[in-house]
Amino acid sequence: MDAGAVRALMEGKSLLPAGVTGTIGRFERGDTVSVLAPDGTEFARGICAYSDADAARIMGRKSLAIEDLLGFRGRD
Repeated sequence: MDAGAVRALMEGKSLLPAGVTGTIGRFERGDTVSVLAPDGTEFARGICAYSDADAARIMGRKSLAIEDLLGFRGRD
């Protein structure tokens, strides 16, 4: 996760796909997931808008590309 993504979460904003650098494990849309800092420590938890498979497809991409990549928009 990049520094901008960490800062956004600390300000109470949502994590956008462009700020995600990796995922670990299996999860489905609606699951609660841990958010890890670059050093591996958990600093947030959230409800995932995408499954692990979909997250892998949109990771690092701009939000405007999500619908083209997945065929649906996700949530705002």
